[in-house]
Amino acid sequence: MLSVRAPFRISAHAVAPSNPCATPSACTRSSVCSKSSSLMGTAVQCGPHENSMSQQLPQGYGKSLHPVRASLRDLVPDPLHLFDHKKDQVQVEGELLISNRTVLDFDQPVASLVDKNVDLLGLGKIQFQLVSEDLDKNGKPKLTEAAVVENYALSNISPLAGQKKYRINFQVDPDFGKIGAVVVRNSHLNEFFLHSLSLKLAGGKVVDFFCNSWVNPESYELQFRNGINYTPLPDRVFFLNKACLPEDTPAGLKAYREEDLKYLKGTGKGMRVFSDRIYDYDVYNDLGKPDSYPPVMRPVLGGDNLPYPRRCRTGRGYSSTKNPAVPSDPPSEKEMGSEGIIALGPLVGLMDFYVPCDEFFGGEKTSAFLAVGLKSVAHSIVPILKDLFTGDRTAHFDSIQDFKDLYAKGVKIDTSQATKDGPLVFVDSFFNASGDDKGVLKFPVPQVFAKSDFAWNEDEELGRQTLAGLNPVVIQALTQYPPKSTLGLPEDVYGPNSVLTDEHILPYLEGLSVQQAIDAKKLFIIDYHDPFAVYLPKILSGKWGDKKRGYAPRAIFFYNKEGAMMPIAIELSKPEGSTFKHTVYTPPLRKGDINPYWNLAKAHFNAIDFGYHELISHWLRTHAVMEPFVIATRRQLSTIHPIYSLLIPCFKNTMMINAAARVALINSNGIIESYFLPGEYSMEMSAVMYGLTWTFEKQALPNDLISRGMAVPDETEKAGVKLVIDDYPFAEDALDLWAALHDWITEYVNIAYKSDEAVRGDTELQAWWNEIVTVGHADIKTGWPKADSRASLVDICCTIHWIAGPHHAAVNFGQYSYAGFMPNKPSTCLRWIPDEGTAEAQELEQNPFLYLLKTVATELITLPIMTTVELLAQHGTDEEYLGDRNDLWTSDPLVQQAFKKHSERIAALQSEFEQRNSDSTKRNRSGPTNVPYTLLYPHSGPGLTGRGVPNSISI
Repeated sequence: MLSVRAPFRISAHAVAPSNPCATPSACTRSSVCSKSSSLMGTAVQCGPHENSMSQQLPQGYGKSLHPVRASLRDLVPDPLHLFDHKKDQVQVEGELLISNRTVLDFDQPVASLVDKNVDLLGLGKIQFQLVSEDLDKNGKPKLTEAAVVENYALSNISPLAGQKKYRINFQVDPDFGKIGAVVVRNSHLNEFFLHSLSLKLAGGKVVDFFCNSWVNPESYELQFRNGINYTPLPDRVFFLNKACLPEDTPAGLKAYREEDLKYLKGTGKGMRVFSDRIYDYDVYNDLGKPDSYPPVMRPVLGGDNLPYPRRCRTGRGYSSTKNPAVPSDPPSEKEMGSEGIIALGPLVGLMDFYVPCDEFFGGEKTSAFLAVGLKSVAHSIVPILKDLFTGDRTAHFDSIQDFKDLYAKGVKIDTSQATKDGPLVFVDSFFNASGDDKGVLKFPVPQVFAKSDFAWNEDEELGRQTLAGLNPVVIQALTQYPPKSTLGLPEDVYGPNSVLTDEHILPYLEGLSVQQAIDAKKLFIIDYHDPFAVYLPKILSGKWGDKKRGYAPRAIFFYNKEGAMMPIAIELSKPEGSTFKHTVYTPPLRKGDINPYWNLAKAHFNAIDFGYHELISHWLRTHAVMEPFVIATRRQLSTIHPIYSLLIPCFKNTMMINAAARVALINSNGIIESYFLPGEYSMEMSAVMYGLTWTFEKQALPNDLISRGMAVPDETEKAGVKLVIDDYPFAEDALDLWAALHDWITEYVNIAYKSDEAVRGDTELQAWWNEIVTVGHADIKTGWPKADSRASLVDICCTIHWIAGPHHAAVNFGQYSYAGFMPNKPSTCLRWIPDEGTAEAQELEQNPFLYLLKTVATELITLPIMTTVELLAQHGTDEEYLGDRNDLWTSDPLVQQAFKKHSERIAALQSEFEQRNSDSTKRNRSGPTNVPYTLLYPHSGPGLTGRGVPNSISI
């Protein structure tokens, strides 16, 4: 049984192993106070865990320590030696900014008390050594003697994620040379987060290390069936905040740069544990539950069968259970909890997964995530809360008043169930943030429903939301009518490509012929027919097929003289017998008339649109595709590489939220499968769409708009494109952000690289891009630019910034505004549209709105979706937005000046966007529901705001 000794770790250096034969006999460590200290300790492999470093730098310096039998005092160099300084040495004062583990990160206060007692007794220290840019006379790295953090034991315990300042003093030889790095060893029992180190040099000059990383104890405990085993972690190295290309690395830092990257890559072997900082790739083989009874299998995504981006490898081992539906599938990963495997880390019991420790949420982010997550009814988000809600879950909504009551009165819960299975869930954390009544959950009124009871159901509002709503990235200019199959589906199986005719839409074209409307760029389409037609027979006969109803839809829109995007036809197809039945629905010709069949068609179209949004526009095109970029950047680019410094804000919290999604949202029987139409085929469908539609080059905003026919190339316009309609709020604001990012990145890249030859000759950069193309996104063979010039590198980096920032913000932070009111964006439908003359048709015609409500929502569906989208649309308290960065991220004055100009431009854009929203001639800016388009406003406060563009995919 593998476990973690919690809440704090008793050092194995003071504990005899229960099975000494299972413990490596020795481990060489170099004393951190040696003038030529070891950068990395010797690796020890034990059980399923890998500690990948197997080299020392340099070898043979300092004393050897046995990993188990040495005493705690042996971990620390002789205290007298620490302060035995030469008379001619210069004192350099330093200030550290550190955060400790906190209560809300699930370490109890006693853990910090142990650290403090260890510190006071002199049994463990936090030690630092400065590294010179020069080598010593023997060609070895030149380091200062060890300096110890002052008064660490006297700091206060904080229940929150506070930052504390500590002093540290270094003694530096006169011939030391320029400071280039610092080596850190943590001899305490608990990890800490090192934000920064600032040094005050002679003449008042200050130099900074922007560290932003967890520093784990040099040893940590893992308990196996065969005894206790310790593996030493390498000392950490942090470089000065001055970027340089590999070829320009000072001689004294080259080996540190190489060894740090080597550790981050690992060897591809062993199981990952919480303290690891190792980044490697794997396929999506962790979505099912192969070790459960009965097993729940899902196909492996990534590889020959189903193309997909790669995720972070955990090394948990493979299940012996085969997938009978896909015999050729590779094996699935073992589940957490099977064969002695348990969660390792600060979220034990809630989120069972591995991500490298620097990818974990900070204290504030974790706390906010869990506090809001308590509202979730879904067992897959927070398993212990699956029985939280009380009352009749099968009841449907009978009227608009039922929804008003839901928002006004909330939902009663049984708080006695909230913590019975998990003491780590802090119920009070949520209620302190959201209300005083611990027996009631309150929901804010979604924007789309806040100012009108029925405006959400107007045709103009449906069209407006394709341009400024939850999913504004799919609408396309219509190029042929009737539309043809995009996948070439055979008509003998799926029926005709389309049954749409000119007669269906001519009455709505303001006197134009169909071809004239196409030529004038006035006809548009959202076409989900083919991917859903292929899967509908499986979906409707699958696990939830008897409870869900859905069609393969396409919708036609006309951009009229008033500037409104009006839906004018919806074609719905479903399996019937051995083929498909196609039905076309059109809106009433007179404003104010009601066609109940048309309203149901809109609801069914919206349900498919919402599902496509979550699976493709949101999850696939931002979260999933970004993870390989995170992994490759950490593995191949040193922290002092200029492109690493440029891109690292794009990756904050992304791997953490993706890992959480794999155990909570997109996993088997999770939120997506349970409450959206595709059900168990959800992720398989996203893999199919990845293989058919995704290329990197098309993700660049200008290319995306051109490929959808929503813009045409025009070098005289911003971003080099001109929109084909004059009121497309998402695209108009997005192009401004793209242009600002592109200009800033161009200036930065031109500072970092003096020529195109420098780009081609950058070994780290070329390895990084090659790994993204051939490993991280190995299944996509086309649509990759070459990183062979400054211009191509700018486009690559700008596209990464775009995906992580504005694209994700546009499809994420409006989720509650539009989908928090289920009739506007149902996750699935529960009834078919009845054929005229049937009993169901009579029921529909007698009370059209009640029939609509019964089609789109029950409490059982509404509450999980509301809680989920409210959670996902939240901004954390530690969010970093476009134009924001820590002041210490660079010391280059040219870069600082360029970024200052970029930040000012981003701030000015917010004012421009606000002015656009106040322009009454732009009707798509707010529409019938009076919801202004704020999703691309660059900045926001924390919480549910419906605005703000973070640098990264952080939720």
